[in-house]
Amino acid sequence: TITDSHTLSICYFYNDDFGWLVDDYTRLLWRTTDGGLSWVSMKVDPIHTYAPIGIYFIDENVGFVITEIGYVYRTTDGGDTFERVFEIESYTWPIFHFVTESTGYLINKKTIYKSEDTGINWTVFQTISSGIRCADFLSPNSWIAGMQELMAINSDLMDIDNHSFNNMSIKVYPNPASNKIHLTIDNNIEVSSVDIISMDGKVCIENTSSINNSIDISQLNS
Repeated sequence: TITDSHTLSICYFYNDDFGWLVDDYTRLLWRTTDGGLSWVSMKVDPIHTYAPIGIYFIDENVGFVITEIGYVYRTTDGGDTFERVFEIESYTWPIFHFVTESTGYLINKKTIYKSEDTGINWTVFQTISSGIRCADFLSPNSWIAGMQELMAINSDLMDIDNHSFNNMSIKVYPNPASNKIHLTIDNNIEVSSVDIISMDGKVCIENTSSINNSIDISQLNS
């Protein structure tokens, strides 16, 4: 049980036993190795206290933490110690995904970084035209989406250079909206149905068809 005053902003579990919490109040990490029955707090950086904004683990030993100022820290001992390996422009929604134990991607704003040595070194892989807010990965496909566009990528980002984001544009507007949203679909893309999913992953509207490229959302919560 975690006592005292805390503001817990991130909950991340690699498996049933091994997981993490981020406390914005103390800017500390909390780690459990017994499924949440007990927790131990720690700092990412022993000198500075930067609030973590993203966590990702390849396995129980190798993992990453990104802090509020864009420092990327790497651990190889399950979080006992962290080493700063990279620096990006600070952001609120950094996204990690490793397709193998050695090859991984870090998505931040409009830039996709790539590592081929288990996250020790990172290089710019591709910069796209629209900022990325979310991503999902279901082998062999992956998807990234921004404020106005959905950009689909095949083969877990491995063939990203073969795709043109500007030629795969589906724009949704207005944003925010209260009654209807409208779709502008470029390049003769055929859309047979639309799902609307909330930020927490809940399906709000499923398999609806758009009438004149418009969708009624008046019954949805904010």
